[in-house]
Amino acid sequence: MKKQSNFLIRNIYKMINYDIFSSYLTTGIIFALISFNSMGFNPTKFICKNYLLNLMLFLALSISLIMSSILTIDYFKKYELIRDNFWLIIIISFLIFMYVLFSDSKNILLKMAMYSLLFILTGLQFSLLYERRKELFNNTLVYALVVMFIFSIFSYYNPDFVSPTVYKFMLYSLVGLILFYLGLIIKYYYDKKEIDENLEKYISVFGIGLFILYIIYDMNVIYKGVDKCRDGIVDYTSESLGIVYDFLNLFLNMFSYSK
Repeated sequence: MKKQSNFLIRNIYKMINYDIFSSYLTTGIIFALISFNSMGFNPTKFICKNYLLNLMLFLALSISLIMSSILTIDYFKKYELIRDNFWLIIIISFLIFMYVLFSDSKNILLKMAMYSLLFILTGLQFSLLYERRKELFNNTLVYALVVMFIFSIFSYYNPDFVSPTVYKFMLYSLVGLILFYLGLIIKYYYDKKEIDENLEKYISVFGIGLFILYIIYDMNVIYKGVDKCRDGIVDYTSESLGIVYDFLNLFLNMFSYSK
């Protein structure tokens, strides 16, 4: 009986993927901290206490959900399924993004569910990058977090760094970058040719600089929001999207430059 028990335990140990287990555990802990710190265990509204910490918890939640999704796909080797349904995933993600951004915060539980689903789907998209260069992916994630931390502090001590003129330049640059990437996607669709490596690096450097500026700007908005926050009106799901996507775009451009 004892031998059978030991054999069963050994098999359970073999079945456990500790990377997935730790990512799920981290996600669960962050959800618990959000329930306590952002809602006060009241699912009908968010609270303003520790406003900055709450937004950082939502950033951590998004990254944790993305990594959990990536590691799950990697464990079950379902990359082909993601490739076959890639555009469907993007369309659904966009619709959920619009819902989270523009819907009111009366139904917090539904918004939290949609917010979580959004970043699970984002993880499915990012899994194709992880499949290609796992070590580079993990290293770039760490570097992007360090860069974000540095410029978040910079934003605190330089609140007027992004002037209205600079912000206007940022908006035009973002639109231009999106249109440029759409043009490259269409060109690749018809020509089936890879993007020139030097051109890709130049674009990536420009993107890194642009999203560093966005991190400085959005963190400054967050710092100012600490004093303006009012219980029952604050909505961390929509208010965290800006800084989350700043980070994700910074990561993507750093990954593109390094590969």
